[in-house]
Amino acid sequence: MKTRAPFQGFVLLLLVCCLTSACGTGGSGSIAPGPSVPAPTAVSNGPQLGYVWDTTTKTLRPILGIPGSSQFGQPVTAAGLYVNGAASASSAIGLVQEADGSIDSVALPSGTAVRISGVTMAAGATILFSPSGQNAILFVPGTTTVTLLTALNGNPTATGLTAPVPLLSAAVSDTAQVAIAYGSGPIAVSLLTGNGAQLLSLSGLGGLSFLPAGNNLLTADSATGAVTLIRNSSTSPVQQAFTFTSIQSPVAIAGSQDGNYAVVANGGDASVVRLDLTGGTAPLRIACSCQPTQLSTFAGNAVFGLTAFGPSTAWMVDASAATPHTLFIPAVKP
Repeated sequence: MKTRAPFQGFVLLLLVCCLTSACGTGGSGSIAPGPSVPAPTAVSNGPQLGYVWDTTTKTLRPILGIPGSSQFGQPVTAAGLYVNGAASASSAIGLVQEADGSIDSVALPSGTAVRISGVTMAAGATILFSPSGQNAILFVPGTTTVTLLTALNGNPTATGLTAPVPLLSAAVSDTAQVAIAYGSGPIAVSLLTGNGAQLLSLSGLGGLSFLPAGNNLLTADSATGAVTLIRNSSTSPVQQAFTFTSIQSPVAIAGSQDGNYAVVANGGDASVVRLDLTGGTAPLRIACSCQPTQLSTFAGNAVFGLTAFGPSTAWMVDASAATPHTLFIPAVKP
């Protein structure tokens, strides 16, 4: 064993020599640089849950990985350029707002931002996508104007819509129908497109969203806890009501990609509730070590972000897993 030490030292010295002097290249004593490759901003060939707006850096970031093993990736938009943004996990399309109020569309993760002509919004406008991510709406709560964006995967078209009174919230379908909630006391839910008929009244607004592929609309009442599914909202509306004690002061509602489930974020309870819209299973309460404030759609059948994304740990729910549960995403790293 003692006789090998000098030989091992020689091998180590030889390796160091090769690394520092580019041995075998016949060159000038330095390693020839390879092609310049920008640092990757996202792992585009690996699993991703979607993209979210980071409130700290004011950028769009990917969530890399799968439920239970995920983390925030590096920004895919430039810091300091945008004041607001959102993205669709279904279409990988982002909408970002510049300081002058203009709106850019960007194909993620590395597409060039393209300004959407004729669209200017007040800073901090709400940006919401349809389930497929091909349509979106822009509005400022408390105003009467909604901008509908269609064909986001091609040549986006903007259409201005006007509500009868100031808006509380709105939602857009994959068929470009726009539902709005407005009023005080009883809150009216109506379609802003089509015949504009009022669909129902709520005692308090606990959420509004469309199921994928059609015009079936989900609503939640924050005062009573009632969830209502309005099928064929734009043609022949039919209401189906769900009332369960596990639903406590809802703050958001969303549907699964297959249309079988509604997921409700509780505001009066640290949990979310999964409702089987087919009636095949009983409602399921899913506890969380967080207080849900939203339902942001991620990749998957019923995977949603529950909290804002920034310097603190974020939370999500996989409501269609064999054992539905909430999961955390480590805080964004600078």
